[in-house]
Formats: sequence, C-alpha cells, structure tokens
Amino acid sequence: MNIAMPVKEDRLSVVTDNNNLLTVFSIENNQEKSRYIVNFSGNNLYKKIEILLVNKIELMICGAVSNEFLRMIESNNIMVMPWICGRIDEVLYAYLNGKIYLKKYLLPGVCRNKMNCFGRRRNRYKGFNF
Repeated sequence: MNIAMPVKEDRLSVVTDNNNLLTVFSIENNQEKSRYIVNFSGNNLYKKIEILLVNKIELMICGAVSNEFLRMIESNNIMVMPWICGRIDEVLYAYLNGKIYLKKYLLPGVCRNKMNCFGRRRNRYKGFNF
C-alpha cells in the first residue's frame, strides 16, 4: 500500500491544496518498507491528481483540503484522511497502530465526535474510527 502525506519540513502540511512536497510511504505487512519525496508544487489540481495516480497512492493522510480537491481525489479511488496534523513519522506510526484520530493528531478545531465536527457530512468518514 502506498500512503501519501503532503509535507512541510518534517510535518504534515496544514493546507494540502497549495503544498509543494509529498512524502510517499510504501507499507507492507503494516510496516514502512520505503519512502521518497515527490514534487507536488503548482496550483493545477489535475496535475496533482496525476502525481497521486502515477505513484499508485491508495491513501492520503493530510491536513485541511478543499472540497473540490477532496472530491477529485476520492473520485480516483484514493481514500483521504483529512484534518490530521503532526510530525510525519509520528502520524505514520499512529496510523499503523490505529491511533490516528487521537486528539493530538487532529487539527485545532476538529474533534473526535463526528456529529459535532463534520455536521451533515459526518457519514463521509464512517469508515474511520474517530
């Protein structure tokens, strides 16, 4: 499985749409096998989708993401875990160990209670344990 994280230095980028770098993790048997950095710059969302597809991304863990970009990613059969923050190594460890939605990994203003955080769109993330 390939997981993408938009990064700034060693942390997840707060805003995904305008991010310049993407770290791609190759995961096998719930362990990181490799990682590499991809240029993710520019404002053309279609080119960013192409980058995700070329790198065979199955999951993107990210911070804030616009509705337009989120729909584009999901329409290409890539799962998205938005509203996450933190150092990429810690976030990857949390994901691999089922702790990604601990409060310390959620962007400020986002809570674990789906009904209060995501309003009418709460069912969109029902596959993830908040």
